[in-house]
Amino acid sequence: MKIIMSFGKYFLADVLFASSNDIQKKLIKEDIFRFLKWDSFKDSHTNIYVLLNHCLAIKSFRNVFYYRLSEKKIISSICKFFIPELKTIEIGGQIDGGLLVSHNFSVIIPQCAGKNLRIGPGVVVGRNAKGFPVIGDNVYIASNSTVVGNIHIGNNVIIGAGSVVIKDIPDNSVVAGNPARIIRTLDESYFNEIM
Repeated sequence: MKIIMSFGKYFLADVLFASSNDIQKKLIKEDIFRFLKWDSFKDSHTNIYVLLNHCLAIKSFRNVFYYRLSEKKIISSICKFFIPELKTIEIGGQIDGGLLVSHNFSVIIPQCAGKNLRIGPGVVVGRNAKGFPVIGDNVYIASNSTVVGNIHIGNNVIIGAGSVVIKDIPDNSVVAGNPARIIRTLDESYFNEIM
């Protein structure tokens, strides 16, 4: 019986994915492969639906999946009944592929963000009176950090745990503190290891 229920709930997600447009599918695939990079799931099976169903068992991935398909309200609502999203993760703005939310508590609402945005637990990315942040490619925002305002976070940036970022951050930087300050500049190749 459990297998039948599992098949049923993932079947709806598969239908939701299959009915998405090419851009949405591309973004979801990038998100899936990003999650799998940090997951212990090692299967030679390359069927995208098997990989999707595995990732949907990860609660934080569900919110990313529903974020990508937010315009499909009717099918999403039915799917959420069987595979609920977390109310403790809020995602908005325009975020490119490879979004990795590694915990169940975060608010992620940039104006826009590039590829491979990695979010730790308890992160807040959002607006202040001046606007929303713009985030580049290959950015890791570690746990309990806050990134707010009309600021620009460059490419290949690490924001250390507990940081408060209210000013622009240049490319290839590691920042930490409250307020955040640059503590190190790294070679771009370093980011392939951690991202």
